[in-house]
Amino acid sequence: MSTAESYDAIPYDSFAVAETHPDHLAVMGRLHGVSTASPHQASVLELGCGNGANLIAMAFHLPGSRFVGIDLSSVQIAEGRAWIQAAGLENCELRCADLTDIAGDAGSFDYIVAHGLYSWVPEPVRQAILRLCARCLKPGGVVSISYNTLPGWRFKGVLRDYLRVECADIADPKRRVQVARKALSQLAAQLGNSVGPVARLMRQEAEGLLGRPDCYLFHEYLEAFNEPLLFETFVGQARSAGLAYMCDGDFGVSVPDAREMAWLDEIGDRVARGQREDFLTLRSFRQTLLCRADEARRDEPMLERLEELSFFARLEPVAPVDLLRGREQAFQRPGGERIGVVQPSVRAALVKLAEVFPDGLGFHALREEAFRRLGTLSGGDVLRMEAHFFGELAALVLRGGVGVTLREVVVPEKPLQASALVLSRLRQGVTHVATPRHQDLPLDAFQRALLPLLDGSRSRESLLSDMVAWVREDVSRLDGRAGSWPEARLMKAVGEKLRIGLNVLLRHGLIRE
Repeated sequence: MSTAESYDAIPYDSFAVAETHPDHLAVMGRLHGVSTASPHQASVLELGCGNGANLIAMAFHLPGSRFVGIDLSSVQIAEGRAWIQAAGLENCELRCADLTDIAGDAGSFDYIVAHGLYSWVPEPVRQAILRLCARCLKPGGVVSISYNTLPGWRFKGVLRDYLRVECADIADPKRRVQVARKALSQLAAQLGNSVGPVARLMRQEAEGLLGRPDCYLFHEYLEAFNEPLLFETFVGQARSAGLAYMCDGDFGVSVPDAREMAWLDEIGDRVARGQREDFLTLRSFRQTLLCRADEARRDEPMLERLEELSFFARLEPVAPVDLLRGREQAFQRPGGERIGVVQPSVRAALVKLAEVFPDGLGFHALREEAFRRLGTLSGGDVLRMEAHFFGELAALVLRGGVGVTLREVVVPEKPLQASALVLSRLRQGVTHVATPRHQDLPLDAFQRALLPLLDGSRSRESLLSDMVAWVREDVSRLDGRAGSWPEARLMKAVGEKLRIGLNVLLRHGLIRE
């Protein structure tokens, strides 16, 4: 079975990847001395775009930019084209093509993305990807390529070898997935009787893989091609094609402790240093940003340029924010990681960013607002506080706790109105959507039923009535025992679900009050 046939048989569930957004790539480039194009007026190419879920969400929120996606699967391209038409987009085009057949007519682009492609294709296609990127990248452009890395993926490769042996005689992709899941369950059960750290880690890996969707299991572990490689090897391949390593795809991937940092700092060359860090952390996946080999760039981020940019919130306080005391207070990232914030001025800034999210605020306006709030509440010395504000805010950026941006987001025109992008996506039967900040948001059944009602004409009272009717159609949608509940209790329960659902959508900028 060819690669195209396998993706037609089991299409990959595409989704928004924040680190591939042109706004993020533009920021990373500028912090490293590259004069990147504005995300509002850019050209973007995605290789291996699948059904375009990542690219189409970008196009919707950046109507002044141009987007082109290329994929080998005709089924996924057809699905994406239908979505583009349903969303009414005119700045996004999807093409069905083999990357090895594309000559010089692909065009030129400010940003090129290949997410989840490089490790999963044969060597000639990998070479074609790099040649195409080098040929099509404009001056000041950025390429984002993700791939599985060694040594971390070597451990995962044991499971891949096991599953491919177990499914060797099965041709049908869907049947192979069924057999693979049974084999994983049996392996996890057998490893449960074993002792030792290796058996424990292998069992955890197998059990975690059982929870992943069929498309991931098939294309990551059962496809003919999945070739992880060393970071140094990838950078060398990119260099041979005329591209240069600029930086990692995002901040906050890992934070070595002081002893680890000293060991890493023994190496002056940053590629060799990155390779040593991969061995230290057993890293299994990378996103690497490249630029043209002739592009002037800086190895380390120029943090002083943060003052030219805007910031948006990625942190929420674990407890009510205290602006009066100087002791550390915990904030939490969406993934659950906690980060301590020491400076009261920075805590005040995070409160402000949460209020304006999903939009951002420029550095100087953010600092002024933070000091105003802090001065009013505590009468503190602004000059003294200013000496610490920038340092901790920059540290939060480097840890991935605060986002940096060049763009304003598109907000719905009316209160309690969902966008055409979200509604057209839901009609495809998906269970997750892209937020205005290009983050992938899973939706439960209640939220998926609620969103089509958000047309800007309904009040909260009207929405409550509609959602109560939806629950009455099948009370198991709320609780298996809800059929025996009194009317008042049912209304209260649905009302609470509605409040939570709307708050989630509001917090992620999918609707506004």
